[in-house]
Amino acid sequence: MNSKIFAIANQKGGSCKTTTAVNVVAALTKMGVKTLLVDIDPQSHATLHYGISKKETRGCSIRDIIVPPNITNNERLLSWDEVLITTDEVDIIPCEEALAGANKQLPSELGYDRFLEEALYDAREHYGAIVIDCPPEVGVLTVMAFIASDRIIIPVEISAFALEGLTRLQKSAETIVKRKMNPDLRLSGILCARVDERRITDREIIKKLRQKYKDLLFDTRIPENVSVKEAQDTGGSIFVYSPESKGARAYWNFAEELIKREDLPVKVKNRR
Repeated sequence: MNSKIFAIANQKGGSCKTTTAVNVVAALTKMGVKTLLVDIDPQSHATLHYGISKKETRGCSIRDIIVPPNITNNERLLSWDEVLITTDEVDIIPCEEALAGANKQLPSELGYDRFLEEALYDAREHYGAIVIDCPPEVGVLTVMAFIASDRIIIPVEISAFALEGLTRLQKSAETIVKRKMNPDLRLSGILCARVDERRITDREIIKKLRQKYKDLLFDTRIPENVSVKEAQDTGGSIFVYSPESKGARAYWNFAEELIKREDLPVKVKNRR
């Protein structure tokens, strides 16, 4: 299986990072690409998006597969499929706030930066794509995600600070490659989000991004769309809440573009 792991990352909060992770996983799944969503952001927004409670997780989360038992007081590390939750739309490895402590706890463990890579190793055999929703910072957890991933997707909210944030994130990824922590890591592309084509400033920023990043800028643009925001409180993706909205069409187009760009394995194609 031509499986790929994608880290969806941006150091800036409010960049549509989690919204993109949630909706691209739903779209890929509907298109016939078996896809796993991994929530590694202690804010747990992807987990909360699907309304997953502690009762459903049985108190198990991503923390139990990457944080050693001597820290969690568990008897052993759990496997990815032991914490897997399957909703009506997606397969997800949930997260919880307790993971926030990992930024201080994990660096004391030998080889900690490979823990996520090792935890997801067998999952590659079961999924055509694995999408990791990273924290909005390049800390321990994001570095672990970059080491475990094949590609990085950077959603960018169109603003005057878009270029600045992109440069910092790129440098972090390049450091990981140069240090040979993951020499095969590549930037899949940059996704412009919350775009209003009527605004001159939006068009100018996109033009600058295209000039600098060329083909690394995805052709698809996610528009400013109230349905995308409202869907966050419904326990499902935009394709359930408002399948004919501009936001749904945009995320569907983005998933199609990603399949072509990364040659993802499609088994059975479905409609929105």
